[in-house]
Amino acid sequence: MFYQRVRPTKLSEVLGNHTTLEGLKALLLGAGKGTEVPHAFLFQGPTGCGKTTMARIMATELGAVEMDVVEYNAANTRGIDTVRELVQSAQFAPLMGSVRAFILDESHQLTGAAQEALLKAVEDCADYCYFFFCSTNPEQIIPTLRNRCAIYQVGTLRNSEMRTLLVAACTKLGILVPKKLVLDSIIAAAEGCPRTALVCLEQAWRLKPEEALDVVVSGAMQQKDFGDFCRELVSKRTGRWEAVRTFFAALERSDPERIRRGVLGYLRSCLAAEHDVELADRYATMIRLFEPPIFSSGEAGLLRAVFEASML
Repeated sequence: MFYQRVRPTKLSEVLGNHTTLEGLKALLLGAGKGTEVPHAFLFQGPTGCGKTTMARIMATELGAVEMDVVEYNAANTRGIDTVRELVQSAQFAPLMGSVRAFILDESHQLTGAAQEALLKAVEDCADYCYFFFCSTNPEQIIPTLRNRCAIYQVGTLRNSEMRTLLVAACTKLGILVPKKLVLDSIIAAAEGCPRTALVCLEQAWRLKPEEALDVVVSGAMQQKDFGDFCRELVSKRTGRWEAVRTFFAALERSDPERIRRGVLGYLRSCLAAEHDVELADRYATMIRLFEPPIFSSGEAGLLRAVFEASML
């Protein structure tokens, strides 16, 4: 996969997120001068924007080698047994490097009991242990655990940064940079998400420009459905839930977080352009349904938010 082959391995290779990167660099600089480094980090932000990549880089910068970095996907292993295994593993000294690092992706999906069990391990960990939590929904991490972490926000990239990313990726992969129209389409389709952009590039780079456009905008249909979906969601006609549910089914293969952000963007645009106080209140109420902490992650949480919004 292209996004794995061009994944940054140093902070200097990461694009965008200037404030977060400067904070991490300052922290590492301080560590070199004897300043204490936190043993728990929380990288939060949209999916596919580099949270896990930054966690891996920081683990390496702090002295962990590959065999001393342990990764868990909390979406698949979210229970107390996983945490017990992690806590037990944290008791052992590093095998090769100077530190051990534990990266928990989608950490908000850990059960409440699992998160509680992590508290003591995080607070009383050995000097050689570091924990990295990555989450698209940090509000679902219990406050007592979240408060023990140094928190860093990871956001989407600007169009100019996306263009730099794609051109650099093509150079590194030894492939031709797509025509401007194709490149622009990839950037638009990715909506600031580096991983999505690189997936689109991989699908399109061998194709003729017109074929590549079809592939990149194979979401064209999905995109049209999404616009119809949003318009139907905010309409006030009776029985619109059935139409909304139909559109939702057409979008079911999309990333729920991406749909949530898209709906939020649409609703905020509606609110900004609305002069009627009653309608403005309605849009504001809808927005709250799709914002944390009310919003629950995943497809089920999205469907619930959509249902409640369609009833307003």
